[in-house]
Amino acid sequence: MLPALTQQRTRRQVRPPTQIIGQEPLALTAAENLVRVRAAAPVITMRMVKALINSRLPLLQMVPEHDYVAPLAAPEAEGYLRGEVPWYVLGDLHGDFFALHTLLTHIRAKHQAGTPQATPFRVLVLGDVVDRGLHDTETLLLLLEAAMEHPHCFLWLAGNHDDALYLDAGAARFEATVAPSEFKDKLNDMAGAHPFLRALGYLFIALAARLPRAVLFPDGTLATHAGIPLRDAMAAAEARGAGQSGMAKLNAPACLHDFLWTRAAAVATRRPARRTEPAFYGHDDFEAFCRATEAFFPVRRMVRGHDHVAEGYLLHRNFRSRPVLTLNSFGHDVADGRAAASGEGYRKRLCLGLMQKDALPRVDLLPFAPQDFAQYRQVAPVTVHNAPENWPTDSDERISTEHRRAQIAPGAVHGSPAGGSTAVVQG
Repeated sequence: MLPALTQQRTRRQVRPPTQIIGQEPLALTAAENLVRVRAAAPVITMRMVKALINSRLPLLQMVPEHDYVAPLAAPEAEGYLRGEVPWYVLGDLHGDFFALHTLLTHIRAKHQAGTPQATPFRVLVLGDVVDRGLHDTETLLLLLEAAMEHPHCFLWLAGNHDDALYLDAGAARFEATVAPSEFKDKLNDMAGAHPFLRALGYLFIALAARLPRAVLFPDGTLATHAGIPLRDAMAAAEARGAGQSGMAKLNAPACLHDFLWTRAAAVATRRPARRTEPAFYGHDDFEAFCRATEAFFPVRRMVRGHDHVAEGYLLHRNFRSRPVLTLNSFGHDVADGRAAASGEGYRKRLCLGLMQKDALPRVDLLPFAPQDFAQYRQVAPVTVHNAPENWPTDSDERISTEHRRAQIAPGAVHGSPAGGSTAVVQG
């Protein structure tokens, strides 16, 4: 039995509804699953490549069938309003395979996935799947595998780290518009020896180009990675799109950039200072955006990731009339690589959101077995020296991989990224 719902509130900090969940039995430990996914990496990669080539991606709300910024499409919207299918929310993962394994195991166990008694569910991913963690390649592969096992059950919103990767045609290397970018470094270090990793890089670029940037649920909950377009981005979209619809303006490049990059601030308003610091918005900025889009994109509240918060979740207390929740699902210290490697400071419970109609998501706090985490820490990150023996290395695979790039990501090769700037931003 699950413990009763607990409302943890203090005078110093307002918190969203939280629930501490009992530990689920694990079919595979995280270490066992990490080794399994690593060995299956070429197969998972090529399965998703084939789905992309055949226009049969198993993810929800993909571009170009939908706009980058759009309301949740039918029939998902009708099902959400009727409360037929629970929607779980994963915050930033940042290469934390242990967290993704633990959270997916909980969801699958709760819904008896893979059995005749299975019940439906949906998973909203708030972006930033890669970078900063020890096993970002395997984390990405585990997410792709889960999406293929449960087609049209995952809605993955692009994060700034997901959108940052591109291929520099002149240097024939992967580059990124964000730092740190450990996923890019691993691809460059290992793709020469194992060419399927180059195909994985092309696949990731092609997927990121098709991932939505923001989705509005029918009760007014806005889900996005970072935040809202700031006043200068809205003004640029207005000037560029005179005569266009409001939704077309939200899909303008300047606005799409801000859905990926802006940060919440504990002030009323902030003037965009894009050249000197990350672009912030305060609660009055959020109110102004909501009023400007009320007629065609009515936002009542927002769930987001992007900012890294100490407890994994934060209800921004200054955003009162339209509340904002920040959610992180990783457990390691993303700012300290040595701590991530040693496991020091790893959270005791992992955060999983659960959408609630006409309210912010509830945050569930999931424990895990310490011995499972200790065993997981013993699995070294993959390198050219310890890669699985089944990873292809022959020249035929090299030629085949280049052919796949032409099929799946013809726009992935740039002298500079799609936005036209090669500036690298800390994010």
